[in-house]
Amino acid sequence: MHRQTMVTGVYLLVVGVILAVIGFATNAPKTVVWDHGFNVSQNIEYTKNVDKFSNVIISGNDGNVEVKSGDSFKVYVKGDKRQIPKYKIRQNTLFINKQTRAKAGIITQPQRIVVTVPKDEKLDMVEANVSQDDISLNGITVNKLIVNSSSDSDYGWLYINNSRVLKSSKMNLNTYHLQTFNTEMNNLTLDAGELPDDYSAGNDADDIDYEDTVVDSIHLENSSFTNAKLSLDHSDIYIEDSTLSGTKSKSSHSRVKMDNSVLKGVNEFTISSGLFSGRKNKIDGYDLSTNKGTIKFLGNRIKENQYQVNQNVDNLLRVNGERVRIVIK
Repeated sequence: MHRQTMVTGVYLLVVGVILAVIGFATNAPKTVVWDHGFNVSQNIEYTKNVDKFSNVIISGNDGNVEVKSGDSFKVYVKGDKRQIPKYKIRQNTLFINKQTRAKAGIITQPQRIVVTVPKDEKLDMVEANVSQDDISLNGITVNKLIVNSSSDSDYGWLYINNSRVLKSSKMNLNTYHLQTFNTEMNNLTLDAGELPDDYSAGNDADDIDYEDTVVDSIHLENSSFTNAKLSLDHSDIYIEDSTLSGTKSKSSHSRVKMDNSVLKGVNEFTISSGLFSGRKNKIDGYDLSTNKGTIKFLGNRIKENQYQVNQNVDNLLRVNGERVRIVIK
């Protein structure tokens, strides 16, 4: 019985490969999917103008989605004919449903949908349920941003570039990645965690050098954040050339790296087993403390478990925690 099953499986695979080769040779079909047997399916591609909308809700499992600014309200769709992303507008909301890929098949191109919003239009809300593919927001202005990942196997990226989130943003990323560039975000609440990491609480914090701190799960570059609340669990964050105002961050088994950034108000980072490293940041005062960790300030190893510089100023960096290595350069 097992031999027959194996032979059948090999036969189906060979048939699928042959169909794929035929499709590629004709430059028409791009996908071989299982639908009551192997079938060669065509990719389709089109752009349609749509009615005005104020909200965007993205759901489904697979496919890349981009929301960008442009000249009019329109939707561009590209993907396999059998699994093409679907959309509809109802009650001032654009609903996007990314279709699930075939259980078996040969897929050479991901599904893709691009939503264009006029440059002078402000969206009220963008809500995205993310999975293994990417979501991009480019050049848009939105009042509220909501992002949810429901699985610890979601390893796609959320890209936010040249955009503004005016009122609030709530992100539950799990293992999903985030990257911002030239973006303004107000009242961000971010939860991220359980990303595989080479930092372990069992390591001696002083054995991990600043240059070895490679972080890629969350990268905030050339952006500004006001009243952000961050919660990280086995997840790293890199803040670069950015402005922080009133940040409160709590993390466990995580690393925080901050370079060439400006801090306004009190920005507090509490870390349990991890690393905080800062370099060439604009800060008026420091309040640094650690229990069973180390502090290194401008090349000098601090013997005590607490170090303060101008701790009563308005613009203050406060870093504290258990088994945390603090490095300021």
